[in-house]
Amino acid sequence: MGFVLTVGDFADGLFGEVFPDCGLISADSVKTVDAADCAVILCKSSPKINIKNALGVIFNGDTPPESLPDGVQLISVGIGAKNTVSISSRASDSITLSLNRTIHTEKGVCEPLEFPVPADENADIYEYMSAFAATLMMGG
Repeated sequence: MGFVLTVGDFADGLFGEVFPDCGLISADSVKTVDAADCAVILCKSSPKINIKNALGVIFNGDTPPESLPDGVQLISVGIGAKNTVSISSRASDSITLSLNRTIHTEKGVCEPLEFPVPADENADIYEYMSAFAATLMMGG
């Protein structure tokens, strides 16, 4: 069974409260990732890491990192429709997340879809989009 690795600052509680609980590892000092069943979330404060192998790398598509790995599924999250994951609507108590194109998951393929989740108006939408993408990759 796979796991989600968050590199940098990521909100506690999204996995288990809003999204299904999954194997979650948080690390700030990871140098190399080589795990075919791992979804990597590069947070806004993530250090530069060498990703040799992963199920996918999730990153902020509105302000992408300087370099991204080759040969690994890349999933951008952001406001624009060109991102793999975006939001399609927002209310004071919810966000509707949108998977805009097909991604590969632990269980096969996930087709585009929308998914509403509870969220207050101060919620960090990038963390929600990242957690949504990771949950889909883990087959949730």
